[in-house]
Amino acid sequence: MKLRHSSLLIGILAVLASAVAYSLRPSLLMADAYPRMPLALEMPTVLQRWQKVSNDIAVVDPTQEAVLEYLYAETFAATYRDHNNHLVMLSVAYGRDQSDGHEVHKPDLCYPAQGFSILESTPVNLKIGADYSISAKYLKTVKGDRPEPLLYWTTVGNRTYQGKLEKKRIGFEYALKNLIPDGLVVRVSTIENDDEEAKRFMNDFVSDWYAGASEASRQRFFGKGI
Repeated sequence: MKLRHSSLLIGILAVLASAVAYSLRPSLLMADAYPRMPLALEMPTVLQRWQKVSNDIAVVDPTQEAVLEYLYAETFAATYRDHNNHLVMLSVAYGRDQSDGHEVHKPDLCYPAQGFSILESTPVNLKIGADYSISAKYLKTVKGDRPEPLLYWTTVGNRTYQGKLEKKRIGFEYALKNLIPDGLVVRVSTIENDDEEAKRFMNDFVSDWYAGASEASRQRFFGKGI
């Protein structure tokens, strides 16, 4: 009899858990609730020390690893040059739905898929303002004789994050507001051989971008900070 009651109780709890989970399932896309400007119109052409240029440097396509192209609503790629002829490549991939199974693909996956070896992978708190930093990652990659160190970060909604657990926690906060967050992956890379120099002027580029961005663009591309 006790076993029967226990089984019945477990069944009731399972039904209640399913009902709670379903009730918390968000139904409103954040991208529809807060419409976003197209990337091509929002990305900078001229920054404090940088100008968008045309050249023949190949930019690693963030969509090539994503066999299911529905992950991305938009992508943007461009190269910028500063007054000292340093070049950085900027790539942004935007997805309208960042619920489980729809996450943007990160350089940790798409670079090896395109023949690069990852020699270093380090989480960093990227300082881009006097009192502002974001969760990012530094990768040192190489393909043949081409080095490509890079910095990248990902957002869910208006928040940067590191790792799946933090993403789930932020996603749950949005779910409580009945929102399915959008998100993006931003990558800044170069072909500089000197690691410290590469880090310095990639950081300079990101800081200049942040300094010149509107408040809406700051929250979209850099999150609300950490």
